[in-house]
Amino acid sequence: MLLVLAATVGFVGALTISVSHIATDFECPKLFSLPACFLVLAGYSLILVSSMRGTLKPVWLFWIGWVVVFGFALTGTSLEILSHDSCPRSYGNVPACYYSLALATVCLAFYLMRRPQPG
Repeated sequence: MLLVLAATVGFVGALTISVSHIATDFECPKLFSLPACFLVLAGYSLILVSSMRGTLKPVWLFWIGWVVVFGFALTGTSLEILSHDSCPRSYGNVPACYYSLALATVCLAFYLMRRPQPG
């Protein structure tokens, strides 16, 4: 349940930024020609879908989504720390990648706690 909640928060945040990219003059950073916010939205979507499945199968849905989200959040956070404005600003003028990095870490923790333990 907590994983579903965390993934939903990430999905809604990424959706909000993606809609802003489409509807306004706001620009998401791009990877080649794809806006990063769309890729992060897809990542949170995979995490959300994988968390709704009762048996956590297929596990690759979670891992692909998580690697995408965590990778962009870690890269964006690193660039922000190095004084490159690369992430869209969110609540309190804080870079959204900071929130996304924290949320990706929380999703991983909830996923690992939820997985059935062998033996």
